[in-house]
Amino acid sequence: MPFFVNVYELDRCYGGPEEGGWYYDAGEAIRSHPVPKRVLADKLAATLRARYDADAPRYPASSVCYEGGAFGVYVERHPAQSYPVARPRYE
Repeated sequence: MPFFVNVYELDRCYGGPEEGGWYYDAGEAIRSHPVPKRVLADKLAATLRARYDADAPRYPASSVCYEGGAFGVYVERHPAQSYPVARPRYE
């Protein structure tokens, strides 16, 4: 089973006003690179993290003051999939 080096554009979304307001993380799938071995996937991920400057999100953890350009690069066992699939609900 191959590994996938997946690139996501990250966002912080406003969920609603409950309990003083809440937010959730979202990721839009940008690219997916299939790689046969984990060691190769880790090397490619390091290269892509440098290219996308993807070490840390650029938005504050409790704010929607986000201007774009935050990326995440992950080694996963499936092709990139945007998340969340459905907007979360407050419970």
